[in-house]
Amino acid sequence: MYKRILVALDGSVQAEQALQPALVLAKAMSAELILARVVPTLNQIAPSFEIPWQTKKAEKKQRQLATAYLRAMRTSGTKHAVRIDRAEVLSGPPATAINQFASDEGVDLIVITNRGKTGLRPWRQGSVAMKLLRGAPCDTLMVRTDARETSTFKRIVVALDGSDFAESSLEPAMSIAKSLQAKMTFVRVTPPVHQAVGRAEAEAIMPTLQEQVEQYLGGVRDRWTNGHDIDIEIEAQSGPIAQSILDLAETKMADLIVLSAYGASGNKQSILGGVANKTILGARCAVLVVRPD
Repeated sequence: MYKRILVALDGSVQAEQALQPALVLAKAMSAELILARVVPTLNQIAPSFEIPWQTKKAEKKQRQLATAYLRAMRTSGTKHAVRIDRAEVLSGPPATAINQFASDEGVDLIVITNRGKTGLRPWRQGSVAMKLLRGAPCDTLMVRTDARETSTFKRIVVALDGSDFAESSLEPAMSIAKSLQAKMTFVRVTPPVHQAVGRAEAEAIMPTLQEQVEQYLGGVRDRWTNGHDIDIEIEAQSGPIAQSILDLAETKMADLIVLSAYGASGNKQSILGGVANKTILGARCAVLVVRPD
């Protein structure tokens, strides 16, 4: 499935936690693995200032240190019998530089952690991680530094909503599950319809809606298990959608949630709006955000 994986690093121990799952996926999928670190320039940080030449020498030194750091990180692949093919030092705003590099190099998966050098306020609106996720040209795996398990994925929850956009997450999820022999759970949540029709009518139609969800999930499972030996459960939930997904992930002790960047509305202008955004911000495990073609 994934053929070129990019790991975004910033020199911190927190960011380095993206390496282990990236190595596992690269080995399982025979993918090329690339490391990248962004070093901002003085012109970006302090435009319109005259910078002494001694300071410019220090700026060059920072790039040299970043290059040495990435060279050292490349050796981590040896322990896992995985070749880290390249390591690149980039310039520019971190999220923009990473996403542009990924686009230029045909990367199909970016791996990043929710905490970087500051170690503060992970995955907040406006953070580097969220900016990268919103602008990424490909699928993005967000690894939580405080998750129960960050080295591999054995229990995967796939969030569906009945749309083709949501089902685009199935192929990468299944590919990971097959490669790592993981158990899977397909979940679809019936939203709180009482907000639109009142509680009495909602209670009357809920059994019908739940039956529709179960039939849908069963059909999806049948299509994707045909000819494949994969353990797949289905869960028809009801309630606030994002919270229901998060609660199920906790119940299943999932180490990966997979979802589409777009939902049933198909509104590509509101990337990570609503359910996806809330799920990413609230998850206590890694989240794979899939961008439909």
